[in-house]
Amino acid sequence: MKKMIKMKTYLFNKKNIRPEFIGDTNKVRMRIIDQTCLDALLLNDSISLDDFNVLDKFQMDFNRSGMIGVKASSYSPRIGAIYDTSNNDNDILRSKVNRCMSHLKTEGGSRCYSILLKIIKDQTLTRPHIEFIKNNVGEIVKPIKEFYESWGKS
Repeated sequence: MKKMIKMKTYLFNKKNIRPEFIGDTNKVRMRIIDQTCLDALLLNDSISLDDFNVLDKFQMDFNRSGMIGVKASSYSPRIGAIYDTSNNDNDILRSKVNRCMSHLKTEGGSRCYSILLKIIKDQTLTRPHIEFIKNNVGEIVKPIKEFYESWGKS
């Protein structure tokens, strides 16, 4: 089992960075650990890792569907397809994202919907927004998780 060493973080250009070794070498790189507001919510213990994963996946799909947003912070490999102008994968993904957002607005209300938009578009969150997220993260994450679990079943 690999021993985890907590390293000090530094402030650089209003972002927290942390040194880390590259592979098994002695080379070091500086990694931004709060690149998006979603990262900052996780680092400040405003959301759990499970909540982060659900929101990060949704943020990734939002971006891949062409609805702009922020490129996903997760670098996990995803299954992709060959570029084909005749397929409608992008339209399907956009439909999935739109339906998920509608489901969230119906289940969680307009406040949860507007907070989710701020998160996936990486807009600045004020203190009241962060407090709302801390107290109501389940109302934001639960409808998204339910929708994703039921997406392929209908």
